[in-house]
Amino acid sequence: MGSHNQGKIDRYLHGRMSEDEKKSFEAEMEADDELKKQYLSTKAGEDARLKDKMGHRDEEMEKEKEKPVSSSSKRKWMYAAVGMAAAVLAAFFILHVESTTYSPPTVGDGGGSPFNKEVDSLVGNKEYAKALEEIEGKVTDCDNYINFYKNCIENTVPEEEEEEKLSPEEAEQKKKETEAELMELKLMKVQVLLKMEEKDKAATILKELAHEASPVQEKAKELLQEIN
Repeated sequence: MGSHNQGKIDRYLHGRMSEDEKKSFEAEMEADDELKKQYLSTKAGEDARLKDKMGHRDEEMEKEKEKPVSSSSKRKWMYAAVGMAAAVLAAFFILHVESTTYSPPTVGDGGGSPFNKEVDSLVGNKEYAKALEEIEGKVTDCDNYINFYKNCIENTVPEEEEEEKLSPEEAEQKKKETEAELMELKLMKVQVLLKMEEKDKAATILKELAHEASPVQEKAKELLQEIN
């Protein structure tokens, strides 16, 4: 199975398909035993990882209950437990951003995360519209998480998300990491647009990136000079 099928499987599992796309993908699985087998294998792996993390968290919580602790320690444990739950929820969406020796992702370099490789594969096959769709899906994920972290910082998390709430300090750090990832994704989008010779659209995004302090600012300035 190619990486494109894996990308579709990931989008289906993570709820990033429209209703029509889900129906089409489900019909495709029914007609393709190999695709269905790959889907079931991927789902089983993610279910196992989620179960393992949640089981570990529950075990730690039970141990902690047996210890006499101060009110301050109880509060610290509550923040830690909530943080672990949020980490499990975010694991499917958030990429880790390295803080040192930073090199912005480059479409077509064949390296980086599985997501970068998926985009590279689509671009290599000149499936530019699909590559942009994958990037936009990640952009939406980042926007949603940034809003969630802002709510944590401002203590305005909706009741239905209360269990995933982070401490303001942790939320601030996560927000910064996710904002950096969002800038990377926008730079990747620019690179795909340039492959499509959509220079005006690419320039609009680059001007935004060039004026925002981020790890991709210098790269954005370089690309902007190249296309002007």
